[in-house]
Amino acid sequence: IYSLLPPEFDLRSPQLESAGRLDKMASGLLLLSQSGRFIHQIINPKKHVPRCYKVTVQQNLSENGELERKQFADGSILLKDRKTQRLVPCAPADFEYLGPTSARVWLTEGRYHQLRRMFSALGNEVTGIHREAIGRLELDSDLQPGDWRELVHEEVELLLENNGK
Repeated sequence: IYSLLPPEFDLRSPQLESAGRLDKMASGLLLLSQSGRFIHQIINPKKHVPRCYKVTVQQNLSENGELERKQFADGSILLKDRKTQRLVPCAPADFEYLGPTSARVWLTEGRYHQLRRMFSALGNEVTGIHREAIGRLELDSDLQPGDWRELVHEEVELLLENNGK
């Protein structure tokens, strides 16, 4: 992602940090900042800043996504902790059925490949992830993949308000 930025960004001190990650199979909103404190405010699970994703899966979801919605909402999906290797429940997450193979999910924690692993635990494979929002800040619909822009003061305030979705 850093290669998409102007070369002068490499000269910044402190260096840019990202609020979370997007792997090569994911797209969408990614925040960069020189302020570690700002990044921490956004990614710290104790702050409960929701991240909204549109997820596409290989197999059809249950009828109207009712089964998935219930399991996401009640925190009954268990994922193996990478350090202890124990199964640990995911924090409850909002789930909106969009169609037979797509849903919108709001997460407040950021485990390694969490969405992929959650859907895998339910017997489905994720084929696409697009981050649409972080907190109340939504991805600018005018931006094309690879484009970027600086946030205005009001958008930074939206992120720090932490009022959820």
